[in-house]
Amino acid sequence: MKYIYILVTACSVMVCSSCNDWLDIKPDRSLVIPETIDDYYSLLNNGAKLNSSYPCLGLFATTSFYVTEQVFGNGFIDWQKNAYSWTESTPYNNLPDWNTAYSRILLCNLVIEGMNAINPPISNTEYERFRSVIGQAHFFRAINYFALAQIFSNPYNPSSDNQELTIPIKISTNINEVLKNSRVVDLYNFIINDLRIAVDYLPMGSEYFTRPNKLAVWALFSRIYLSMSNYESSKKYSDSLLSNYSHLMNYNNIDNVGTYPFSRIEENSEIIFYNTLYPFSSSRLIIDSNLIKKFDDNDLRKELFFKYNASGQASYIGSYAGSGLQFGGLAVDEIYLNRAESNARIGNLKESIEDINTLLIQRFKTGTYIPVSHSIGKDSIIKLVIEERRKELIFRGVRWYDVRRLTTVGEYNNTEKRVINGEEYLLEPRSFKYTFPIPHSVIEGTKLAQNEGWDK
Repeated sequence: MKYIYILVTACSVMVCSSCNDWLDIKPDRSLVIPETIDDYYSLLNNGAKLNSSYPCLGLFATTSFYVTEQVFGNGFIDWQKNAYSWTESTPYNNLPDWNTAYSRILLCNLVIEGMNAINPPISNTEYERFRSVIGQAHFFRAINYFALAQIFSNPYNPSSDNQELTIPIKISTNINEVLKNSRVVDLYNFIINDLRIAVDYLPMGSEYFTRPNKLAVWALFSRIYLSMSNYESSKKYSDSLLSNYSHLMNYNNIDNVGTYPFSRIEENSEIIFYNTLYPFSSSRLIIDSNLIKKFDDNDLRKELFFKYNASGQASYIGSYAGSGLQFGGLAVDEIYLNRAESNARIGNLKESIEDINTLLIQRFKTGTYIPVSHSIGKDSIIKLVIEERRKELIFRGVRWYDVRRLTTVGEYNNTEKRVINGEEYLLEPRSFKYTFPIPHSVIEGTKLAQNEGWDK
């Protein structure tokens, strides 16, 4: 429908270089407004918008890879250089991570507002469809706010009241609304409330894994509560997911042919909800050799995740997107690791080890995996899970989430270092650099306060 296309296009321009121009619509532009459940369903049926280009600044700030000086100088654009070096050599302006996420949020707000004005249908079938559209909009809004929180908001600190100022919470399509900073605690409460609505409204299954359902909500809850160091709740929602769907692929059955081993994504039974990160060329990113050494020779991930050049340098090819795009969605393997860590931290050591073994036996060559012993202690199990998260979830953006939460609670005290053109760049534990600055083009056009440390 033409008018649907126009509205989706209009929603793609967000606040980036002016104060409240959330929609780039000329005053005399004629638009047909969606009115029916089908209209709003169609607005959410835009995978190119709602399932792609999720924030990736955090991935560039992790040290799982490095680039040559030539690639840094000539192959990176300004925001990639900034993220890679933990600096702001050039002001952050018109950032894709900010613009695309808020664009999706605006579309969700449009759907939620419109659906709230529709009387619920009497027919059971139409009523379930009505609820599903509302649930999907709340899910998409929640996952986008959480993605923004991992980039532009201070990490959630379980030992504080989390009153630091952070990104604005936009809940309407009113372009005249004055934007204000929210607080970290309010942002997380808003995200969780959106998911509570979503889990109540969504069905158990969906036709496509680009569409959220109850399983996706439970998986996202598991990820979010882990980021908050709320291990009881992360375990609770991991249990909900894995008691209903727990399938893991046996990597021995993956044909390592072609450029991307996981190219048949429609056959990837681990995917719960599909999205991809903002596109970039991963072939130019050289995997840290110390990370490669962490993989056992019998670990099939060493073959399926990486391609090696004549010099032995590795680049990543193991995306569950089945292409050069990087999978950033929700998958069963992550939930096993979420539950393994949560169980270990609350003292359920046997259950934690069982989850680790359940995952890893599917990753090793048949008959070579030696199960983790039940005799190892709590600290060793947690260390093992964190290491497995770094290996299994590489290039999904999750490593940045992990380092942020672990440095916040004092468990990750490494000072990260990069040397670029002979100059040393550092990322110290609990540095303000673990939170990126709000784009200056946004700050200049609004009354928003800049994130601490970047306002000098």
